[in-house]
Amino acid sequence: MRPRNAGVAILAQDRGKIHELNRLLRGATDTSFVATASGPARTPPHVRYVVVVDSDTRLPRGVVRRLVGKMAHPLNRHSLDITAQRVVDVAS
Repeated sequence: MRPRNAGVAILAQDRGKIHELNRLLRGATDTSFVATASGPARTPPHVRYVVVVDSDTRLPRGVVRRLVGKMAHPLNRHSLDITAQRVVDVAS
């Protein structure tokens, strides 16, 4: 029988790995990702999006490409209003 909070613990563990992956992609060198013989773990340059799915997620062909296309659309870009200290629409 699984403990009631088992899903929460698994989610927290996954969230930590995703956070660590994001740090690696942003240039951190102190992550637990395995170094190779040629040096520290290397990542592809200019990564803009990371899509994380569970092992039981089913995505039809092309869905991730369309999702990234929608996120990259100019109307979906936002900026930070320094004085208000919040994210605002570009048009405002």
